[in-house]
Amino acid sequence: MALSFVDIPLELLPIIFDSVVRAQHLAFLCLVNKSFNEFAIPRLYKRVYIYAWHTKAKAKVVLLFQTLTGETRI
Repeated sequence: MALSFVDIPLELLPIIFDSVVRAQHLAFLCLVNKSFNEFAIPRLYKRVYIYAWHTKAKAKVVLLFQTLTGETRI
């Protein structure tokens, strides 16, 4: 029986996820399963960029702070 990507040992996930560059890809990994979510969320929020010229930047900052205060894994 062939193994799939979600069957790899959990010890390898940090190594693999540390090589993911794009935040969008980390966000996709969060949706795969609970184990992937557990390892991807902290990496997803490691660097957050919100610039003043972004549309609704203030609202995005408020949402970010709400997420950070409510999420203990980050």
